Amino acid sequence: MKVAWSTKCRHSVSALDYDQSEHGMVQCIDAACRVGVILNRGNEDIAPHFKTTGYADSQHKPECGFFQKLDPFEALEKALEYQDLMAETQMSEDEYVIDLNLNRIDPDRSYLSDEEREKNESKKSEKPEEEEVGSEDKKISRCSSPKSIVKLLTSLTPDELTTIQFSVKRGGKKVKVPLSEMVITPDTAYQYLTEKNDTGDYFVLGKVKHVNRREKVIYINLYPVNGIDFTVVVFHAHFPYFTYTDKQLIDKSCVIYGRLRINSQRENHAQMTIKSNDYIAAFRKRKKFNEQLKQDGE
Repeated sequence: MKVAWSTKCRHSVSALDYDQSEHGMVQCIDAACRVGVILNRGNEDIAPHFKTTGYADSQHKPECGFFQKLDPFEALEKALEYQDLMAETQMSEDEYVIDLNLNRIDPDRSYLSDEEREKNESKKSEKPEEEEVGSEDKKISRCSSPKSIVKLLTSLTPDELTTIQFSVKRGGKKVKVPLSEMVITPDTAYQYLTEKNDTGDYFVLGKVKHVNRREKVIYINLYPVNGIDFTVVVFHAHFPYFTYTDKQLIDKSCVIYGRLRINSQRENHAQMTIKSNDYIAAFRKRKKFNEQLKQDGE
């Protein structure tokens, strides 16, 4: 945990800037936790950070973002929550820039021969690959697929996620976009479309509700979020690259990459178009702590 809550100043403080005489005692940054923490000054291999002692009242609570590894939904939610709490820190100066380029997953950009293409297609996974929560904590310098986003969200802590900036192309030039504005939920996607007329490429977090297959198009409908429906569209030309069955998609939590579009035929409805299996990365939703306790007791 790189930041904590100063009980004396009533705002956040980074481990690098912490001074006990100035900031007093510190607590976990998570408002639902706020247990006492101590400073580890770090060394050549470990950066300064705050941690609980593991004793008495210095243990993270189950609802805290640092209690255990989070799934992508929880990680994004906590990162958004911590952004406001961390406004007083200098964490933005410690930004973590990741180059975002997903050209390689676009089958229309492939220059392979028919024989090479068929060989690659035969090697494709027959179902969406599910990234395990708690994957290796390795620095990611480049993101080239939705699977990379799953790994990023599950390997960094929520306060670290707030420092991530994606280097992306917008309007023919490279710009930096915060993770919290690049990885979004269906309701935020709809907000981008209606309030900003933004039809850019984004990662959308959602869960598949049902699939509607027609002769020349496939509609993958996500569960609504805050009254907003979201549909992922695959057109006939890309059927050879999209081989998932309904069973492999329905009720799967996913990160999906594509260009946002408004659905002009239906209210409160956004959509995006994808071209292949590689545009979707599925992951396992983590059981809540209380749910796990109940299951273990049965």
